[in-house]
Amino acid sequence: MTLVRWTQGFSADPLLQGSVLTIGNFDGIHLGHQHIVSATVARASEIGMPSVALTFDPHPSVIIAPSHTAYLLMTLSEKMNILDQLGINFGWALTFTPSIAEMSPNDFMKALKTSLVPESIHVGEGFRFGHRREGSSDFMVKWGRDHGIHVVAYPLEHFGGEAISSSRIRLLLREGKVTRASQLLGRPYSISGTVIKGYMRGQRLGFPTANLKTDSRLLPQSGVYITSVHSSLWEGEQLGLTNVGVQPTFHEGSLTVETHCPGGSGDWYGAQLKLDFLHRLRDEQKFNSSEELRLQIEKDITQGIQWWTQAGH
Repeated sequence: MTLVRWTQGFSADPLLQGSVLTIGNFDGIHLGHQHIVSATVARASEIGMPSVALTFDPHPSVIIAPSHTAYLLMTLSEKMNILDQLGINFGWALTFTPSIAEMSPNDFMKALKTSLVPESIHVGEGFRFGHRREGSSDFMVKWGRDHGIHVVAYPLEHFGGEAISSSRIRLLLREGKVTRASQLLGRPYSISGTVIKGYMRGQRLGFPTANLKTDSRLLPQSGVYITSVHSSLWEGEQLGLTNVGVQPTFHEGSLTVETHCPGGSGDWYGAQLKLDFLHRLRDEQKFNSSEELRLQIEKDITQGIQWWTQAGH
């Protein structure tokens, strides 16, 4: 897949003209997104045109509501990697600016037509665009009909009786329901980061941990999780016991992500780790002593190994 970055708004690009287009924030690229992207790729293949996925960077909420931190489900790089895996030919990252936020739905659609001359546009029924989100998928369908562009608006996908959306997945993660969130995503929820030096408390307790410096992505609710740990330092995956929280036993107060891999040294400073959140073991707890904490970690490891084995890892 070719990544195309536009930082100066819309302009005609021969590389993208004459294509099958899908548009969205695609945060998380959940099962609903995947359905739309797959339909886009299938249509492009059917008529021999390139498939294009248009997304926005930064996320529109950064411009529209700058006072609120946008905790997202994935980075742009991760998003493009998955779009590539799904068969998209061109990933179009359009820099979202105040001027784009102020565009009327009609002007937005005219700019799209001029820039891409798309054969068809594929979006979810909930897609909103234009000034104050005044544009809807219904508007897009009608505009396309009037201007010779076939627009397909796909209904929300459901899983287990509930509608799939990025906002729903964020809520599940904030509640610590990582298993359910992963079902809606179609894969485990993951975060990546660099291993940094911590307070070495795990090492002193006999359980060395890798402390992860993460980006502004959404972290699951504080607690202890079974994770699958990936790194270029080893082949495949390792079992991880990951604590997300503020270390109340030691009165730290700052949010940390630290992972213990049974049998691992934890001495991976500077390395990049990817954590797939598989299962929530328990809430974060405050213990009366380091010994109480040590005994609980032993129990966590035993439960983690049992779960890992039963799950077939």
